[in-house]
Amino acid sequence: MRFALQAGVSLGGARACDGRSEAVAGRLTAREALARLLAGSDCRADWVDRTVVRIVAIPGRPAPPPRAAPPPSPPSEAASDLAIPEIIVTATKRASLLDSLPYAVSALSGEDLKLSGTVDTADVAAQLAGVTVTNLGPGRDKIFLRGLSDGAFTGRTQSTVGLYLDRVPVTYNAPDPDLRLADIDKVEVLRGPQGSLYGGGSIAGIYRIVTRQPVLDRFAGALEFSAATTRGGSASGSFEGMLNLPLAKDRAALRLVGYSESDGGYIDDPALGKADVNRTVRTGVRAALRIETTPDWTATLGGTAQWINSADTQYVNPALGRLNRSAAMREPHDNDFAQAYLTVEGRLPWGDLTSSTALVSHDIGSRYDASAAAPLFRPGTTGAAAFDELTAIRLMVEEVNLTSRGPGRLQWLVGAFASASDETTAGDLWLTASPAAAALYHERRTDRLVETALYGEATYDLTARLSFTAGLRYFQSSVRTASLVSGFGGPDRAFSGRAGLDGWAPKAVLAYRLTTDSQVYFLVSEGYRSGGFNTGGPIGQQFSNTTPEPDRRFRPDELWNYELGLKASLMDGRLKLRAAAFYAIWGDLQTDQFLPSGLSFTGNAGTGRNVGLETELVYQFADWLQVRLNGLIDEPELTQADPGFPTRRDVGLPGVPDVSAGAAIAYRRPLAGGWTVVLDGQIEYVGGSRLTFDPSLSPRMGDYTLAKASAALVGPRWRITAVVSNPSDSSGDTFAYGNPFSLRFARQVTPLRPVTFRLSVGMTF
Repeated sequence: MRFALQAGVSLGGARACDGRSEAVAGRLTAREALARLLAGSDCRADWVDRTVVRIVAIPGRPAPPPRAAPPPSPPSEAASDLAIPEIIVTATKRASLLDSLPYAVSALSGEDLKLSGTVDTADVAAQLAGVTVTNLGPGRDKIFLRGLSDGAFTGRTQSTVGLYLDRVPVTYNAPDPDLRLADIDKVEVLRGPQGSLYGGGSIAGIYRIVTRQPVLDRFAGALEFSAATTRGGSASGSFEGMLNLPLAKDRAALRLVGYSESDGGYIDDPALGKADVNRTVRTGVRAALRIETTPDWTATLGGTAQWINSADTQYVNPALGRLNRSAAMREPHDNDFAQAYLTVEGRLPWGDLTSSTALVSHDIGSRYDASAAAPLFRPGTTGAAAFDELTAIRLMVEEVNLTSRGPGRLQWLVGAFASASDETTAGDLWLTASPAAAALYHERRTDRLVETALYGEATYDLTARLSFTAGLRYFQSSVRTASLVSGFGGPDRAFSGRAGLDGWAPKAVLAYRLTTDSQVYFLVSEGYRSGGFNTGGPIGQQFSNTTPEPDRRFRPDELWNYELGLKASLMDGRLKLRAAAFYAIWGDLQTDQFLPSGLSFTGNAGTGRNVGLETELVYQFADWLQVRLNGLIDEPELTQADPGFPTRRDVGLPGVPDVSAGAAIAYRRPLAGGWTVVLDGQIEYVGGSRLTFDPSLSPRMGDYTLAKASAALVGPRWRITAVVSNPSDSSGDTFAYGNPFSLRFARQVTPLRPVTFRLSVGMTF
């Protein structure tokens, strides 16, 4: 695996060749070096193409001694061996072995995601420590790491977690587009502020989806169909397909992915006479063209597009029953995401160069029943009123970095980053009985955001066991905001403003290697988010420091993280442990909240802090049985409330449970004819929390347990999978809000999806 990192190739099947080889040194081609490493062993290297190699046992020679009782028949190709793999991650902007990094980083492989029935971010969160996702609905959610939550609402604040698809940022302040995990190589999660590498919007960490890349000299394809049923709800179904097409042997290939799914609704609205109102359709395509211009240079041109259309929201009014609510109208939501990128990678005499250019288009549209709040915009108003909001984001990103290559006491990387985005938001509140003449409120707002940065990071081995890493980023960011508000009760309200931020984001890590496979580390890092302006609110809305009015301008916030971590591989690699104790101080904490009118504003809540312990453990009982455990215990708190923010100190951060934990068990056993039986079980506990900073307006939620079980038969070409989600039919109140315009007038609960059974059939060719 260390050879693969140095040579820049993808290597699989390393466990087919147990034992040790003589050291290999010198200036060699990758094929020559690997041949020397394998000389005299019972395995060989099969080169799929110039950058992909698989290690396989040589037919006719005895296999290496098994680590457990041998299976009764040869295993199928589809992961009958549960050995804990060596995973290479690139979330730190250089390829590194997962277990060698002195950071709180986790990864799930694409094969594990597929076998456990994981298709979206919420499924990933259940398997990793300290990962929390709101439950507003597909295309509306926010991701949190380590209990660093600024609230469930999505407004003007930049995301606390940087979302990336391969090398490209997905959002700035928009909700997670909830890309389906189709044809994925792995998902990586890097915890703690990443300001030195990723800049603003990574104050709590990075969530990164890594797609499978085109294979240059092999035709391949895959199809999968599924059908599902939910207790008390409508039927669901999905289709997913992949095609890998070599265009020029060893030079060019095209990889195409497409999918479409329909998730049936399960919430009824008797007032509208509608059943199963919250049906969601998600459709997407992805394409990547990879060209190897020379043995040392490649270019990848690609794009992704996905459309989510939700027919309604998924909250209920508990007074009407477990899965019932009453609204004057449907509340649909759309989230349309598109991305195009060009990535160039090459080898220079002094390092490896990567350049990534991307364009992102993101459109989010929502409608809410605003009938309860309409009198706040025009006194005496009666009848049904709707609020429509449409946000259009256009983002351009360019990033170039250069990393060192090869062994040595000093490893380094340097990079430059630039992004520019235009965000346009239109909000309208109107009476549905006479929309042409009864507009109660209208705002059109534009924001232009620009950020540039230079960054670098270096790791130096002070001794054979002790290393020191230092990172630094210099950044400049600016935002220009213009808004025009019109409506009942006064003249139009216009605003324009400009804000900027520049500074340094540092990181320092001291790591000590206890053994070849174990280390401890101490890390200090900083993250930040830029400030901005509040413009929304009815005519007559005041912007001041007087509670409960919001400030016109919200300030940047900053988070410092201090972390002591341990990584260990024990019992001949059968037990892997990661643990980290952290202390985070969050100054001028930004949060999106709602005015009494139901419109959003952003405020600085004050100074917060979180102290906690997180751990992940993987234990392999045998080659066919594996157990994974994860947990987070933390104590988030607002230690000092800002004078202009309507809350008090000594309250917890919204949506952050004091305890969360998860467990998973995986079983693989080969059958006759090259088939394998695959059994997976997962269970997670989410502790109690509150929706907002104000306990009086925020009943306690959470404190529930959720499980999932799957069984699969996997053959050389076919895969049949059955998944049961929420088998206990738990109805816990999840971290989400329903309708901001009626939140203060009626209790709202967002339940878990009832017990659901899904059956899928897939094939590869």
